[in-house]
Amino acid sequence: MIRWESGGKQFASNGYPTLNNNTNGTRDVGIAQVNTGNATYFTDPNDSPFWNFVTDIQDAHQVLLNKEGMGTTCAIGQSGCGAYAFWDSQVSQMCTYEQTIEPGAAYASGSATGDGSCSYAVNVSTVYTYCNFDEAGGEPSNYKDAELIQQYDGAPDGNFIYWNNSNEIWSFNAETGYVQNVCTSAPY
Repeated sequence: MIRWESGGKQFASNGYPTLNNNTNGTRDVGIAQVNTGNATYFTDPNDSPFWNFVTDIQDAHQVLLNKEGMGTTCAIGQSGCGAYAFWDSQVSQMCTYEQTIEPGAAYASGSATGDGSCSYAVNVSTVYTYCNFDEAGGEPSNYKDAELIQQYDGAPDGNFIYWNNSNEIWSFNAETGYVQNVCTSAPY
């Protein structure tokens, strides 16, 4: 993400911190472009992320931990969930939907087993060169980290992928292209 956010630079060519002024009046600062609008992300209020790249990276780590949402739950249709809880809720929604339709049947999106569990697959045509979502967490097509990357950007257009009951498919919301930009930027 750092490669995409700042090109790996804490400071611009003029010697001042790398800044991005947002339309909502906040600023993204430094190598990780942490948004200054939420002071809870800053690990040490006495050590400015504007001038110290170590602090900026620590703050970015805190952002990721907060947005990960480990240990939280996310009700179906609920917004503002942590990335991991949101993904888990979408898998649960897909499994519940398919268990109700025809337990034990195989679907293009997955297979409901009839015992409350199910398997699933997400067909993706986009190549994410530096991100392997197919094996994240040891599960097939696990998009928890894609959700986390999208939420790091603030998810201005919603989450990256969601289960669409009306169309019985996994739907991608790639409006910003942020996940693809991050996942096709070569790491340092």
